[in-house]
Amino acid sequence: MGKDTTHNTFLSYSRKDYDIVRKIKQEIEQATKAKCRMDLEGISYRSPDFTKIIAPAIEQASIFVFILTPNSQRSRYARNELLLAKTRNKHIFFVEPRECEMTSEFILEYGHYNKSLYYADYQRRKLYEELLELLTTVENDSYKDKQESINEIVQIGDSFYYADQYAAAIPYYIKAAELGNSSAQNNLILEV
Repeated sequence: MGKDTTHNTFLSYSRKDYDIVRKIKQEIEQATKAKCRMDLEGISYRSPDFTKIIAPAIEQASIFVFILTPNSQRSRYARNELLLAKTRNKHIFFVEPRECEMTSEFILEYGHYNKSLYYADYQRRKLYEELLELLTTVENDSYKDKQESINEIVQIGDSFYYADQYAAAIPYYIKAAELGNSSAQNNLILEV
């Protein structure tokens, strides 16, 4: 089935910038009407649960927003989150909440990515538009994936049905009907 798009955007940051990032998160959510995920609970980096929580959150997100500050560039954890997002081919956005010079190392590794100057009204609005467009695309792709999966379930049911194995077809039609497929619902009505 399709991916969960509830939290399709992950915000990576240094905890030293928490107050700024919390405000950015709220503004992005308000502008895009989509929920963002970030570490709000203050999970300790030393906790064994840290990677068990953060890594899947990044894996499940389609969009990765790196809040670019001097602190985040120095944060080993934020940099590792960014590396995971890059490795998994996430859509990466760099958001600069206030003027911040990229370190030489960051320029070499990530200088080719666009950077949104969040403190500039025009660029902030442009970021919202780009995120909204990408989120819409992701949601449409997720819907298509779900429909394709449901159609595959119906096709399996049909293969049993046309082979005169009606009892074997019913569980597939029931599953597809529960997922809202009208063809499967009709097939069940015909069988009853």
